Amino acid sequence: MTVERSAPYQPPASTDAAVVLLGHGSRDPEGAAEFLAVADAVRTALPALPVEAGVLEFAGPVAPAIPEAFARCVARGARRILALPVLLHFGGHATADMPFQAAAAQALYPHAEIRLAQPLSGHPALLEILAERCAATPLGADPAATVLLVGRGSTSPRANADLYATARLFQERGPYAAAEVCFVSLAPPCVPAGLRRCVALGARRIVVAPYFVNTGLLVRRIAVQVEAARLFYPQAQVAVAAHFGPDPRLVAATLDRARDAWPELVQGAAGEGFSPEDAASRPDVAGAQPLAPAGGAR
Repeated sequence: MTVERSAPYQPPASTDAAVVLLGHGSRDPEGAAEFLAVADAVRTALPALPVEAGVLEFAGPVAPAIPEAFARCVARGARRILALPVLLHFGGHATADMPFQAAAAQALYPHAEIRLAQPLSGHPALLEILAERCAATPLGADPAATVLLVGRGSTSPRANADLYATARLFQERGPYAAAEVCFVSLAPPCVPAGLRRCVALGARRIVVAPYFVNTGLLVRRIAVQVEAARLFYPQAQVAVAAHFGPDPRLVAATLDRARDAWPELVQGAAGEGFSPEDAASRPDVAGAQPLAPAGGAR
């Protein structure tokens, strides 16, 4: 998936509010560009709010670091800032690193109010995107196929458990025979082990689905590992689905998290079609996350 670089961002003037999108970051310029494409889509949806984007890791000329994104907002006069993680899981980044970043910004700019929204984990739109990515492979939406979800992998048990829960929900919605889980780094089972399990359980049509927002080294590694595994399982048809990318439903889910966390800030910026009661009517609502002290445990 190729994403074109947008023109330099010109934020709207005369507002004391802003949004900062928080991303994981990628060494891959294309992956960084995809994250910035999500930011561009959020800017389009919230034309009255300045929207900056920063990354936790691998900041550089494509995507700035998170502290720089907060600094840009404050320099333009923002006194209300919503920090919005573009993360799929409640892992270490969502429960420790991003709260630390937001709390550090709050300590640095005590005159501003900073709220941290929840990650995208549990949002129904993620299953919709996953289903479409799987159906778009050469194997299609085959009821006889098994879907192997591949996550980044984490040292956080909660993050890994999130992917298992996602697989269960995805299997329940159909039409696939089964949904299994593996990880490309940091946690077992690895991708080869995940494929081996699928074949051992009788799967002969397997859709490998990278559960990632952006492309990058790990997403490319999944494709390489799958290609190598084909030599060991000639009896199985294996297809690799695309990652999420800047899908409009991912952007909509991100906006939902913004509304959940700070509805009155987002309502006016989004124009017509939204009321604060919308957030309360959805079962996936998580609300804003309290900020830990900037010097607390990470």
